[in-house]
Amino acid sequence: MVTHSPRSRARWAIREGAVIGGILGFWFVIYLVLNIVTWIVEPLALTLNFEPLFRLARESQQFFLPLVLQAATANVALYTLVRGGIVVIDHWRKTSLQVQGA
Repeated sequence: MVTHSPRSRARWAIREGAVIGGILGFWFVIYLVLNIVTWIVEPLALTLNFEPLFRLARESQQFFLPLVLQAATANVALYTLVRGGIVVIDHWRKTSLQVQGA
């Protein structure tokens, strides 16, 4: 995973940061798509004079942001936890092999 040289550590950190940024970017795109759909549905519901659909579109805009933020936070937290666990386990294996070999 992470070697001792500063260059490889920097590459690893940049790669992990890019993955986390990609996860957050994915959820941001989902949020934008959901908002655009509701922005399209709202005028359509007004022209068709369909009150329940208009109300659903209006209320769903307030619902999407907390939902997407919670999903993105959970996703990033789980990714970070798993990657951190992998680094710890790799370090433990490497040090336990060195102790056994010594």
